[in-house]
Amino acid sequence: MKKCYKLILLSVCIVLFTNVSLRAQTSSDWLSHLTIAQSMATTDQQALPAQFNVTFPKNQGAAFLINLGAKYDFASFSDGSVLSATAEYHRNSMVDSVQNNLQLGFSYSWRFAHSANGNNTYFLIVDPLYSWDGVAKTNNAETELLLTTKSILGDHLNLGRPTHWKNKAVTFFLSGYAGMQVQQVFPSDTTMPKGFKLRPVVKALASYAWNRHVDKSQAYNPNDPIIKIFIDYDLRKTIVNTTADGENFTHLLNTGVNYYFMTKPAQVSFGLSFVEGADYFSGMKAQQYFLATLNIALQPSAQ
Repeated sequence: MKKCYKLILLSVCIVLFTNVSLRAQTSSDWLSHLTIAQSMATTDQQALPAQFNVTFPKNQGAAFLINLGAKYDFASFSDGSVLSATAEYHRNSMVDSVQNNLQLGFSYSWRFAHSANGNNTYFLIVDPLYSWDGVAKTNNAETELLLTTKSILGDHLNLGRPTHWKNKAVTFFLSGYAGMQVQQVFPSDTTMPKGFKLRPVVKALASYAWNRHVDKSQAYNPNDPIIKIFIDYDLRKTIVNTTADGENFTHLLNTGVNYYFMTKPAQVSFGLSFVEGADYFSGMKAQQYFLATLNIALQPSAQ
């Protein structure tokens, strides 16, 4: 019953926060720097909406899923680099391996190189985090060091930025990342280190969206999708692990489809997805399941 009350309270807080935010100033103010999505780890994951699901069995406690991330860009630089504060909460009590993970920290996206014609821009993403795992009862100091690019590959394909086809009737997005994950694990009852992990990681995401008409002129709005299909894949190899938890090679596949029934002032959709794999960085153990979720996203570009 206590879990049910906590879920209701959290839901009310989310609704109130969203309502206050969306009623706030909608010009070039603080709201234009705020992102609400599924995760803040990479730009492609910020393109995936936050997920919510809850069931209330008659004679059992509530079971629920929350994948919620928020990011506030508080410093933008003339070279395209951005410094942000981030927060994420991942909770899933609907599966055998329960997930309960909170992450708080910062993210710095540094544009360290670009081509003379501006078609290729290269970024290093660093995101130092404090992470609390409510299942393993551990605290973690962790970060990702990721290299990525925003490139124009041709007239009809971009990497790391949207590609619009058929007068923007459809939008294709493709991105890729490569780098390292560094994680220091501490038990919750002492400040003595419990172990260190180092993982090379590669990430990729592809999505395809059908967009709505803007008006009778037959123009389309890429910020107003109807349906979006996506596939998000991560691959990791633990090359250093002193925690003795057996983690070695892991992957995570997240694929599905979202139907958008509202896109302004926030994007609200119903989603069906399939998840298979593990992500120890966010406290998710190896598992496989299908999801039906209510999704919410707030993107500065869609304001």
